[in-house]
Amino acid sequence: MLRALLASALVVAARGASDSLPHFHRGKFSPYEIGPPSVSLSSSDEQRLAAGEPITQAYVNSDGHSRRLLMVKDICAPADVVMGRILDFDRYKDMVKGCDECERYEMSESNGLKTIKCSYKIHAASMRFHYFMEHTFDPRQHCLTWHLDYRRRSDLDDSVGYWYIQPRGQESCRAFYSCDTKLRTWVPGPVYAIMTKQALKQATVWVDYESVKEWERRKSARRATGLEAVASEWRTKWQQASSNIRRRGNEAKVKLREPFFPPKRQLTETPPASPPAAPEADPTESSPPPPPLMEDAEEAPAKDMPDEDSSEDSDEESSPHAPSPSSRLPFHQRSSKPAFRPPMEAILAASKHCKLAFGARGGARGRLQRTRRITTAADQLRPSRPAPFLPVSMRGSFDRIQSSVLMVAHRLKPQ
Repeated sequence: MLRALLASALVVAARGASDSLPHFHRGKFSPYEIGPPSVSLSSSDEQRLAAGEPITQAYVNSDGHSRRLLMVKDICAPADVVMGRILDFDRYKDMVKGCDECERYEMSESNGLKTIKCSYKIHAASMRFHYFMEHTFDPRQHCLTWHLDYRRRSDLDDSVGYWYIQPRGQESCRAFYSCDTKLRTWVPGPVYAIMTKQALKQATVWVDYESVKEWERRKSARRATGLEAVASEWRTKWQQASSNIRRRGNEAKVKLREPFFPPKRQLTETPPASPPAAPEADPTESSPPPPPLMEDAEEAPAKDMPDEDSSEDSDEESSPHAPSPSSRLPFHQRSSKPAFRPPMEAILAASKHCKLAFGARGGARGRLQRTRRITTAADQLRPSRPAPFLPVSMRGSFDRIQSSVLMVAHRLKPQ
């Protein structure tokens, strides 16, 4: 019986749509009002909605006489995502089953309400319809209503509809959908009721599916964006660390090119400080005898023993070239005004003493090398080769050799 009724409805062909002619009337159905629906849900309805099932409710129209069907469905997506799918008219042919074409031909906005007019081409089995719709959208209430554009002729006699999206959380909402449609040809009542219920169910199904898919896509993009941000942050840190490593490496290379020891400080020659004047002694008082000198105290036992060394020491002490007290200081602390230059005898004696002192270490080759060094030092100490005329690289070595030779020559005694 149902198949026969459907067959009788499907053989009807709708013709006569035109965008240049007005519609036959100005509307037979009362339009929907923008705002939440006046419907109450029972506890059993809430349980079914929580389980993901859609429910159908009948409510009285605003005129107080006619009754309309309302489909309710909980969707796991934010309200703005769901409403975005409903308003994406350009993709209706990909999202809505049976929609062949949907094009917007006029848009306007007034008092916070947006008006969108679209041209639809749909098919149902062997029937095809072409009609023009005028949509009114309120962004603040997430509500969309529509009716035929009566300035153009449609294949449908009349059609009105209603979408209301109620936010239920950050990632969920509740969708309310209702629609009334009347064909221009006669359709049996049972067939019309079945077609209306199928249209209600199909509308909520595609909105639920497309909204969840879009929300998952956005979350995936958000996660990918977060990972990309973390990767970018670590990439920046790695570049900064690499630049710091290269900078420190360059600084280390520069330091390695420099000498390990700091350059020797250039000492300025300062005149020796004059000794303080001794206080005038009273002639009436007898002055105590002066204390013996360090050299006299050290050499006193040696004078008791007649020895060749003591005779040589006495000769050196009596010579006019005996070392002054200032020569006992390091070479760089001595004054340059006395211009002390030891005679060749003292240098040769120091060379001989060094040769004998170092002879116990090493073999003949080592003794020969040390003798050559002492001889070279003696040559450098001659008056014809003073230190200022030596190369800059040899002045430090010259100072050390000169100090060593003088210490050996004046403090050590040859064996």
